Amino acid sequence: MFSSRSSLSRNLLPSNCAGQLLAGKARRVCVASSWYGMATLRAKPAQPEELECDMEDSEGPCDGCSFKLGKSKGGPLSVMEGLLLAGKMHAAIRDNDVPRVRKLLDMGADINKENKEGFSPVWQAARYNLVETLRALIAYGGALIDAPSVTVDQYHWSPVFIAAKRNSTDALRILITAGADVNACNAGGDTPLILASLNGHGAIVDALLRAGANVHATDQFGSCALFYASRQGHCGLLDALIDRGADVNGSRVTALLIASRFGHASAVNKLLLAGADVSAVDDDKNTALHRTALETTPGAVYGGRIGEVVELLIKNCARMDVVNNDGLHGMVERSGTIALEAGWHAIRVEFFERGGGAGLIVLAGGPGTAYDVIPPDRWMHGGTLPPSTDLNGDG
Repeated sequence: MFSSRSSLSRNLLPSNCAGQLLAGKARRVCVASSWYGMATLRAKPAQPEELECDMEDSEGPCDGCSFKLGKSKGGPLSVMEGLLLAGKMHAAIRDNDVPRVRKLLDMGADINKENKEGFSPVWQAARYNLVETLRALIAYGGALIDAPSVTVDQYHWSPVFIAAKRNSTDALRILITAGADVNACNAGGDTPLILASLNGHGAIVDALLRAGANVHATDQFGSCALFYASRQGHCGLLDALIDRGADVNGSRVTALLIASRFGHASAVNKLLLAGADVSAVDDDKNTALHRTALETTPGAVYGGRIGEVVELLIKNCARMDVVNNDGLHGMVERSGTIALEAGWHAIRVEFFERGGGAGLIVLAGGPGTAYDVIPPDRWMHGGTLPPSTDLNGDG
């Protein structure tokens, strides 16, 4: 026995081959080295059968190697043979060559062996919507239909997850029929339904909902499928999700807040009709109306209908608070903006104190007016100008 790292392998054999010593002679056999790396080979009598060395499947022709490799009759596959079969299996799947896939499986190829990227045969077939290949793999028996990818880049996505992401509707339906888990999430907590809702894949969303996908599931940010459909303005998906019981006020940041921010007027209207709470606030204590007023990104980038959103929110009794500085805290300054015509306008300032030090300062500014404490001549209370901005006289 000798290792493929021996001088014989380095000096006498092509770089994509490994050496095997048998009866005093070096014989060449190909290894899909870029997929699986070189392996230590053991000398043993071999009786070649059906499997030819055809490296053109993955790395190009094998420099004239014509050695046939197959498992010994009646014996188990060697490490080398298993690696070669696995490489050929993934090549056959990429080519959607169902007869060859079946032949390789009959020869002993591992139906669940990942390629160098960490993707199993079922995962690859789901990824590219290779319907007949996927059916053949599942029908053969032993395929792990819920096994996730094992790479960091793909965040442990299951075959159902990658089918949802790639909009592989037919592959998804085959997996569902075979009993795949439609709620399997990735490392970030995303479910196939969340991903499909974000990307606007209507047929995928429909198939997942019919298969029992959880409409209430949230990701690591506390956001559900309805949130992401609202964020993108996918109104048809909003109907489907709400019909299946999605809570319009369920996410950490509600669907109405995010739809309003991005100017999706049609989505806002649907959410309001479904009972969305116009008074719900985000992490910064902003309501949907506040967040819409604060949005500085050009509307064309998103829904582009901020004006309609504002009208809808006001029509549904949204409070027109200019500034919301609610919560238990020390002196913190918050600001807001509102368009006003020249003249007097009603203003209401609400304040409560729980304990500790207290303070309330109201400042204003605008075109031609410095941002400062509102002076006495800018106030009117009870129809008369007050003598001081100290309205309660406590100094």
